[in-house]
Amino acid sequence: MPGASGISGRVPGGRYRVLAAPGLSSDSTGSAINSTAIVVRMCRRVISAPQGWTAQCAFSRWDHLQRHIRDCHSPPPANSVSPVGASWRSLSWESRRLAIAFVAGLSVASKEMSFMEHLDELRKRLIWSVAFVAIAFGLYWMFAADLYDIASAPIRANATVTLAVSRPQDIFSLYFKVTLVASIFFSSPFLLTQAWMFISPGLHAHERRYAIPFVLSSSLLFLAGGTFGYFVGFPLALQFLLNWITESRLMPIIDAIEYFNLFSAIMLALGFVFQIPAVMFVLSRIGLVDARFLLNKFKYAVFGCVVVAAIITPTADIGNLLVIAGPMVLLYGVGIVIAWLFGKPRQDEETEF
Repeated sequence: MPGASGISGRVPGGRYRVLAAPGLSSDSTGSAINSTAIVVRMCRRVISAPQGWTAQCAFSRWDHLQRHIRDCHSPPPANSVSPVGASWRSLSWESRRLAIAFVAGLSVASKEMSFMEHLDELRKRLIWSVAFVAIAFGLYWMFAADLYDIASAPIRANATVTLAVSRPQDIFSLYFKVTLVASIFFSSPFLLTQAWMFISPGLHAHERRYAIPFVLSSSLLFLAGGTFGYFVGFPLALQFLLNWITESRLMPIIDAIEYFNLFSAIMLALGFVFQIPAVMFVLSRIGLVDARFLLNKFKYAVFGCVVVAAIITPTADIGNLLVIAGPMVLLYGVGIVIAWLFGKPRQDEETEF
């Protein structure tokens, strides 16, 4: 760039060039050149760290450096200053601004991930999630018979219904399904943590502090959704179908495989449906949505809830549709209240030089 003063050199990971910002004198640039070693030492960890680590820490590093340069006019006590800090204090104000621009540029560059890197990150999160569910499955398999009794209790409560299987090997499928559902519910905190770790590189530093509230609240809500499904949602849907059968003067001999398919689908669907308040809390806290926006889109949300419920329910009857769509609409209303209580305008990262 013509007329721009700057410094260039080699650091681990490639070549860099820093151009002085407008208004910086050549003396300040020369001072920065004399302090290239300290700049390289400040950036070495940003460049040499693995991609996933830098992606998660880039904005935090930038916040730290911004606070550092704001406070550098009031230096700390001499006995608490490291050699690196002493060298930093020896720079002029303009040179510090130049150095901070250099480090910030490297941080932002290291934060960017290509499409293939995003796919690789997704693959790692999926592998960790599957591995954890597999471990939980191995532990719960020892209690498969007890889990089967728990899952079949809603239909066994009706004395007129008989559960039946058509093949001897179906008992293995039944035990496998109930154990897998229990493993997913047990693993939900870890699975939600992996989901947050996948999306967190795209968030600002002040937005990542909602990780713990999101994981805790969404884990509790996932379990609450399963509990609601077991004690309220699934029994209502099942009773609706059984009454329909008896009113049609038919003998209810239920295939056990189909019963457990319905049971698993409703349990998992309600677990995910109950995530709506947690998701809306995070979106409102980072400023992507607010209560007014959500309220204005309520009629579209109701239509979307019905469509989603029709897609994820395993049957086409109105009973199962309402079991899923009803809680979705109610939880959307709860999310509006949460956005009104906890929402705030979006705060973008500001660059100060």
